[in-house]
Amino acid sequence: MRKGRKPVARTHAPVRKRLSIEAAGGPGERVKDDRTKGHLVLLGSGAALLASVGLPAAAFGAPNGCDTPYDVYKASAAKLDACGVQTFPLKDRKATSDGGTAYEYDVHGTPVSFMVPPAGFDPRTASADERAMYGIPRRPSDPTERARWDKAAAKASFVKPPAFLAQIPVKAGAAVKATSNSLNWSGFVNTGGAGAFTQSAGTYAEPTDHGTSCSNNSAVFWVGIGGWFSGNLAQDGTGINTPGLGQHQAWWEILPAFITPVNLFASPGQGFKAITTRQSGRWKFQLVNQATGQMQTITVNSSAYDGSSSEFIGERPSVGGQFTNLTNFGSFKWSNAQTNGAPAGNFANTNVNMVDTANNIMAGPNTTHPGSNGSFTDVWKRSSMVKKPRLSVSIP
Repeated sequence: MRKGRKPVARTHAPVRKRLSIEAAGGPGERVKDDRTKGHLVLLGSGAALLASVGLPAAAFGAPNGCDTPYDVYKASAAKLDACGVQTFPLKDRKATSDGGTAYEYDVHGTPVSFMVPPAGFDPRTASADERAMYGIPRRPSDPTERARWDKAAAKASFVKPPAFLAQIPVKAGAAVKATSNSLNWSGFVNTGGAGAFTQSAGTYAEPTDHGTSCSNNSAVFWVGIGGWFSGNLAQDGTGINTPGLGQHQAWWEILPAFITPVNLFASPGQGFKAITTRQSGRWKFQLVNQATGQMQTITVNSSAYDGSSSEFIGERPSVGGQFTNLTNFGSFKWSNAQTNGAPAGNFANTNVNMVDTANNIMAGPNTTHPGSNGSFTDVWKRSSMVKKPRLSVSIP
């Protein structure tokens, strides 16, 4: 399959307004606000981050419905090729010691495994080691979360992995900071030193689209490790109105790669649990629809890790290299947001508002600190950035 088309840069009239903007791309990197030349440039140790005015033809208005939500695992090969989706066939199946199966893929030379337990596997009676092998989340101590776990475990089922994996030309990127807020993130970030965090886990009520007059809107919801102080970010969650994802479809991503959808879906308005774990040089992604009991566990070998932040985020992703407008998700509640197995509120944290380039709030948490059980509500305010000129930030 061919790679997606590159975004088309466009320039418009100069803009005088200046706003301090930073991109999480490594020590000393900043985005220089140079909109008199029609773009922003990331300075420092890494690549350039361009922010061109307008949206590229490759991202929106593309043929074959490439700019609309669709499930890549049900799309034709012709559509995947036209939409710039890369595919990676199932490479092998290996039996585990207890009769389960490891489905193995090779994604750009990186081993990726989906773990599926044997028939009759019951998380309620399985040993701690067996649950860990298949990525079953621990039974929570919080009464509400424990009741959800028990309900999901009673009807637990692992979704069969697909015949191939796909990467779509969409990124849920590192934070692009605007003063103390962000142009793309909304939620809470726990912060610490390098290697401080190895797990981020949270349950959220899967949001729905409440409608907006702004076209080309999208939103993804996720937990992750990294991305606040650097470009190293691993994450998993769900999305709505996202090209290459079906509505409420789950996904995972390790930057600098693109989003990889999985054939698991959330139930609108119901609990969905996502966990990102760093362990023994690997990333483990655990995704659970708590309403249906369906789940998947993915293990990826990767050296990309700094562990200096843990996040619980709603985001407007970049499609075709530029940020989308933000889908009106109304509000949705996070519960049991945890870092390293403890409530997110136990750690140093930053409440992050998503803002436009005029510093107007687009979305943000309803509190300055997560509740004692790691709860908070993320609230939508507006979909688009300032319109004159309309500025979109391109992510390399």
